[in-house]
Amino acid sequence: MEAPERSGEPAAEAGARADSKADTSEPWWKAASASVPALAFALSLFTAGLSIYTARNKDINDQRAELSRLTEKILLYPVSTQIALKQAGADYVTFSDQFSSELSLTTQQAYLLATSLGGNTSTQELVAIANSMVNLERYTAAKRMAHQAVAVADNFFDEIGALRQLSDLETRFAEDQAEREQGAQDFERALRIGDRYPEVARNAAELAYTNAQTELVWGRSTALTDCADASRHFGQSMQMIQPFNLGSTTNVLRAQNLAWLSALTHCEQNRLPFAWVPPLVPPPAPPQTAPFPSLSPPPAAH
Repeated sequence: MEAPERSGEPAAEAGARADSKADTSEPWWKAASASVPALAFALSLFTAGLSIYTARNKDINDQRAELSRLTEKILLYPVSTQIALKQAGADYVTFSDQFSSELSLTTQQAYLLATSLGGNTSTQELVAIANSMVNLERYTAAKRMAHQAVAVADNFFDEIGALRQLSDLETRFAEDQAEREQGAQDFERALRIGDRYPEVARNAAELAYTNAQTELVWGRSTALTDCADASRHFGQSMQMIQPFNLGSTTNVLRAQNLAWLSALTHCEQNRLPFAWVPPLVPPPAPPQTAPFPSLSPPPAAH
C-alpha cells in the first residue's frame, strides 16, 4: 500500500504547482498595459516617418514650382528684354552685358534645380534649359539636360523632341568621334519612334512627317562638318513626305529642305561655312497678286 501513496505524491505536487501558477499570473488588463509603451513608441516612429515624407514632398513641390518660374523666365527672356529696352529707350548694345548676366544666372539656377530634382522634372523644362545652355555656349551642361529630358519623357511628343535635341547636341558639339557616333545612334533611335508608339505608327502620314522632321534635324546637325552626309539626309526627308499631302505643313518642311540643299552648294572642302546657314524657318513665299483689272471697255460682242 506504500507504493500507491508514493506514486500519487508527484501528481498532487504537480497539481499544487499548477494551481499556484494560476493564482500568481497577472490579470489580462495588467499584461496589456505593459505593451502600451511599445505601441506608443511604434506610433511615434510612424508619425515621425510620415512627417519626414510630407516635408520632403513639400520641399520637392516647392522646388518644382521654382523651376517652373525660372523656366518661364528663360522662355520669356526675348520678350522681356524688348519690353525693358522700350521702357528705357535704349538699344540692346547698351544693356547687353546686363541682360547676358541675368540670363546666365537664371539658367544656372534652373540647371542646378533640375539636376537636384532628377526625375521630378518635365521634358519641356529640361529642353528649354538645354537650349539656353547652348546659347551660353555651355554645351556639356546642355547635353546633360538633354539626357535627362529623354529619361523623363513619358509621351510621344516629349520623347521625339528630346531625342532630336540630344542627337543634335551630340553631333554638333561632339568632343570626339565616339560621341559623334553616339549622336548617329540616337538619331536612328528617333527614327524608330514608331516602335514605341504603335498609335503613331498606324498613321502612315504622321509617321512619315515625324521621320522627315528627324532627317531634317540630322542634316542640319551634320552640314557644318559633312556636306555630303547632310545632303543625303535632306534628300531622304524630301522622299519621306513626297507621297503625302499635308497642306501647309508639308510645304514648310519641303521649303526648309530646299533652303538647306541650296545652301550646300556653297560648301568648301565638304563643310558649309556658317555664313551660309539658312534660318530655321525660311521666309514665306510672296503672295501671288492678282492682275489689276483692265480699265478699257470690254470688247464688243460679235
